[in-house]
Amino acid sequence: MVGRKKLGTIIVVLFTLLTVGVLYEIYVTAWPIVKMYMDGTPMESTPNWSRMGFWVVSTGVVWLFSGVHSFMLARDASG
Repeated sequence: MVGRKKLGTIIVVLFTLLTVGVLYEIYVTAWPIVKMYMDGTPMESTPNWSRMGFWVVSTGVVWLFSGVHSFMLARDASG
């Protein structure tokens, strides 16, 4: 993050945690569907798409923030 080590570390950790959250939600959403097709059993519940949306949107917001912030720091550093 252009010399901002603490902020860069926070963003990397936050982005990693949010990405793990997205992967977990994909697993939670996809597993009942896979089980339904493999075993022929009906789904016990419908997928919670709002939770999936939360994780995807929040990960995207952090990703966009890091890019815009890096651009602004680089522009200010170049003078």
